[in-house]
Amino acid sequence: MTASRQPAFRSTAHIALWFVAALLGMRLATLHNALAETTADLPKRIRRPAALVHFRETNRLYVAQRRGGGVSLVDTETLTTIAEFAIGEGLSDLKRLPETRYLLVADERRHAVLLAETIDARLTVVDRVSVGPDPVGLTLTADGARCCVASLWSRQVSVVDVSATPAAADSGHLRVSSIIQLPFAPLKLLMLGNEKLLAAEAFGGRVAVVDIDSSTVESVRSLPAHNIRGMALDRENQRVWISHQTLNRLARADFDDIHWGTLLTNNLRELDVNALLDPQADLLTGSRLVHVGEATRGAGDPTDVAIAGKGQLLVSLSGVRELAISKSESFGFDRITVGRRPGAIVVDTDTQRAFVANAHSDTVSVIDLESKQAVTEISLGPQPEMTPVDQGERLFFDATLSHDGWMSCHSCHSDGHTNNQLADTLSDGNFGAPKRVLSLLGVGRTGPWAWNGSMSSLEEQLQQSINSTMHGESGSDEQIAALAAYLRSLAPPKRAAKAKSQARGSIERGGKRFTQLQCDRCHTPPTYTSTELFDVDLADESGRGRFNPPSLLGGVHRDAFLHDGSATSLKMAVLAHNRDKTGQLSNQDWSDLIAFLRSL
Repeated sequence: MTASRQPAFRSTAHIALWFVAALLGMRLATLHNALAETTADLPKRIRRPAALVHFRETNRLYVAQRRGGGVSLVDTETLTTIAEFAIGEGLSDLKRLPETRYLLVADERRHAVLLAETIDARLTVVDRVSVGPDPVGLTLTADGARCCVASLWSRQVSVVDVSATPAAADSGHLRVSSIIQLPFAPLKLLMLGNEKLLAAEAFGGRVAVVDIDSSTVESVRSLPAHNIRGMALDRENQRVWISHQTLNRLARADFDDIHWGTLLTNNLRELDVNALLDPQADLLTGSRLVHVGEATRGAGDPTDVAIAGKGQLLVSLSGVRELAISKSESFGFDRITVGRRPGAIVVDTDTQRAFVANAHSDTVSVIDLESKQAVTEISLGPQPEMTPVDQGERLFFDATLSHDGWMSCHSCHSDGHTNNQLADTLSDGNFGAPKRVLSLLGVGRTGPWAWNGSMSSLEEQLQQSINSTMHGESGSDEQIAALAAYLRSLAPPKRAAKAKSQARGSIERGGKRFTQLQCDRCHTPPTYTSTELFDVDLADESGRGRFNPPSLLGGVHRDAFLHDGSATSLKMAVLAHNRDKTGQLSNQDWSDLIAFLRSL
């Protein structure tokens, strides 16, 4: 019989210390159990995990909720959700201040950045600061002293000075030190050093390098890309990997071009940091393009990118519910099934595990990087029965609706908006005249649909898109109804910050000029479109010149206009088919008219 081992005590003090430690251990275990029991009673709601931060030293994973407005706490040892903290309304990103117990959180709905303190299994907001409307992305300088915030519709980056020390409590821990305007709507941000910021466009393919010390935009360049959804530095900080898609305007939405991945490709591109920092450098020279997906197995909608400790490249394929892991320098990929719409990835190099946030499953997948196997899928809490709008949102971002999983509705209509690209589909009746991809924000109010107005209902348009553009199996009546419900729920784009700040007098004068020029004949308030077709003397490549006018609502958020995208500003669009009437306008008239259009 083996004797049990007992602690050897050499004094009364040792006995006291052992007793205290035992009580402390029991208290921590009780706290853990209490949290787990409380989590089982969390309310039923949709959470939509959007960002992850892992504290290796405490085995804690913090998960920001875009819909729930809270932060979920996951124990990465027991692989369970142990708590949830309601700190905001719509959290879009989450970052840890280096070597501290603090988190920075972007609240998209409240237009703010929060500083939250993590103590044991608690999360407390200690400061907040207002930033530009709709903050969607965060990045930190290496020293953690500054945070850059991407604000989507206001097209700007806020630089926030950060101090988590008690000495800063009187004046606040967060302070906006500068606001930098960009020529595009930013989403993803990445620091290149401690003062250079790389900002990527949310919808199209532009990237900007910003000097946050001088608050200047040093360069803006375009890549053959759209839907840039992930950026990561390699281990040597010399190369940047970005995930994106590329739409080929010379291809057609026929079966062959979909099957062989000719119309739309899902990609990773490697860029040289020195080329990014040189405004005169050609970004594509010396870059590398890697296609993810192949015939019979597309890879719809690559999203986040991460690099593991052994140099493995990880990319979440949000449209096909997979995580892709690079095999070698040849960049073949192993693909692992995860939850619905995987996005944010975080890697634990100590355990060789990756955690993936599944936005449409409300779960976190745990991946063993050595075996390249899914370990488990952690639920963040109970969910209610989905509404038709919720079901439609899932389908909108689901690339399995298309042939071989090459694309989803989101692939071209980025987050319901537009990638501002040209696509040659059958939406106008035949091939040969690619058309600009229209925004779907507010689309439920602007029928009929398609450039030629041939679709009298959203349901008809959706069925045609699945069958003839995506070449998937015909959507069921239930799927089409859910997709239509989701599209009808999309509000028009928000007014740009500049439009809101325009002098009321200029907007009012511009509105009168709009009516005098009879622009309202085709673009009739309040939707600023019409149910009719009009010949605007701008024929497409097939000789057709009669179009249903797109709505002007949110026009300030588009970077291309007209059916062929040939106008790159609101003024160019007006001049293109109204030159006779606008030729005599003064500079003030033009200023007023553009101010009015920007205000819509």
